Amino acid sequence: MKPIALWFALALLSALPVAAATVEVHVANGDCVGFQHALNLGAQSNAELIVLAKNGSYPNCSVTTPQGAGATTIDANGSTLVFGPPAGLLYTQSPVLAVSAHPFTIRNATIQIGDRAVVGARHGAVLGPAFQNNGDMILESSTILIAGDSGIGNGSNLVLRNVTVTNASGYSDGTFIGTVNTSPNSNNIPGTVDIEQSTLANQGTPIFSGGNITISNSILVANSQSSGQGLCAAPYSPFSPPVSLGGNIFSDNSCGYNAATDHIVTDAGLADFGTHGGVVGTLALNFNSPARYAGLAANCTANDARGVARGSAHCDAGAYEFGGGYGQLGASGMSGAYYDAAHDGHYVTVQNLDNGNAVVIWNTFNQQGRPAWVYGVGTVNGRTIHVANVSQNLDGVLQPGGNVIGSKETAWGSFDFTISDCLTATLSYNSTNPLFGSGSVSLTRIAFVSGLDCSN
Repeated sequence: MKPIALWFALALLSALPVAAATVEVHVANGDCVGFQHALNLGAQSNAELIVLAKNGSYPNCSVTTPQGAGATTIDANGSTLVFGPPAGLLYTQSPVLAVSAHPFTIRNATIQIGDRAVVGARHGAVLGPAFQNNGDMILESSTILIAGDSGIGNGSNLVLRNVTVTNASGYSDGTFIGTVNTSPNSNNIPGTVDIEQSTLANQGTPIFSGGNITISNSILVANSQSSGQGLCAAPYSPFSPPVSLGGNIFSDNSCGYNAATDHIVTDAGLADFGTHGGVVGTLALNFNSPARYAGLAANCTANDARGVARGSAHCDAGAYEFGGGYGQLGASGMSGAYYDAAHDGHYVTVQNLDNGNAVVIWNTFNQQGRPAWVYGVGTVNGRTIHVANVSQNLDGVLQPGGNVIGSKETAWGSFDFTISDCLTATLSYNSTNPLFGSGSVSLTRIAFVSGLDCSN
């Protein structure tokens, strides 16, 4: 007997006497057979956790949850699930993931619908729904990469939470038909779909195919120029149109959204696609994205798709939180460059340090118009950096070749740098040098530190 088969047999035997307990099963990298065995085990238990290999790959698996299976959770652990046709076929018309469990959760997964090898084929890799959900399916903190005319068929209950849907990374611009293709089930009852804090952005067009759909704190972007259609378009909406719960960013109003807190924009301010510190890909936000602070507090999830904290008072729309716990004000989020837009020519640079201190450098002028460079290391207290001992370097002379001689550090005074939000701050200063005196400067951020966000 193969080791994996023996392992599953032992796991099954050990699980049977304690059916009420949660059974945890680990599936080896690339083992589709073991994957299906693990799902079958769920029928023997009330709850099951399936853990996939860390950053693994499961190519062209076609798996089905048993009818009536108990609560099943798949922690993909950053793995990529490639759902495509059997070897040698350009496409398949059967769902590659059929769900009937109650509930069935997938998290931390990159779900690639369609093998790269068949991208460019007339119909892509999967015709019709790539997923068919007839259970209670929750997809969270995950990414769906699309190739061809595939989607999610839902005849029951489906939740997309902190999910990114895109055909990034070289995929074709085929329409992702039915981002939540809520086809009616066998009883002709349309499914229900709840989209929370998710980003759906394709080169093609995500089209809703009816059903009972609610959307909150999400970003939905369609390239209508390439497809000629909007987010919702006949004849793909035979049932009731999606309902907005607010806090959303949309690229058009074809679905008839009317929540007062929704925004129709021509540019959602989406940045690069990458892991950005998480285990699955997300579409980052530019610092000036309209999705920033657009989410309604009542609908904010605690974390984004990367698992980092969202803002406590408000959050961003979509699966990615700008700042996301790493760039909070009063911490690294204040690092960057600032200037006075009304009186350009002098700049303040702030760099937060690891020990609760921060460096503040002010490139300015004295009252005689001579350039001055003053600097110091201060303590961070909330949103203020107090620099008690500011210095100025004087009398240096640049030598041929780059050396400086004669420079001496001179006591200058003190200042306080206070940041109001991610974009505005104030520098208050008090110098012992009469050519500077005291005063305050209103500042606007001119640059962020690359790779470091800011969250109020």
